[in-house]
Amino acid sequence: MNVYYISHSGFMVELENNVLVFDYYTGAIPAFDKTKNVYVFVSHKHYDHFNKAIFNLFDDCKVHY
Repeated sequence: MNVYYISHSGFMVELENNVLVFDYYTGAIPAFDKTKNVYVFVSHKHYDHFNKAIFNLFDDCKVHY
């Protein structure tokens, strides 16, 4: 398991078969194996915990919101 701080409130957790992204607001997503499932979590809809850009960051992955 690898845990990455993205920026402000955002974190990414890379597991063996999945990638979990929490509260993406801004910043670069660390490189990971694109064959993994991506799960995006938003704790609440404040501007600094949710950015609509998240819907375009994982076009080449199987992503669940």
